[in-house]
Amino acid sequence: MWNPDYVKDMITMKSDQVSDKDAFIREADFNRDLVEVVNSRANLLAQLTALEEIRDEMAKCEEMADMNAYIAQKALVYTLIESYKSINASTSVATTLS
Repeated sequence: MWNPDYVKDMITMKSDQVSDKDAFIREADFNRDLVEVVNSRANLLAQLTALEEIRDEMAKCEEMADMNAYIAQKALVYTLIESYKSINASTSVATTLS
């Protein structure tokens, strides 16, 4: 499931969601409370940043010739994915609580 194409698609999706939030914020009336939307946008940006880091580190794996370096790099990518999942899970919990 987690491969460069999947991460690229996730980045595109999250970027689109950030753009939608930006448009909503710009078009909102001045009497609208934007706290929830702004927090949601900040969470999306954190997810997007994490996905971009995962993409960059995955790309480094393709350049590795030394197997020990490859294993270490792949372990780093695994750790980044787990970190992303925790960001995503905390966002889901926050959304459920609101």
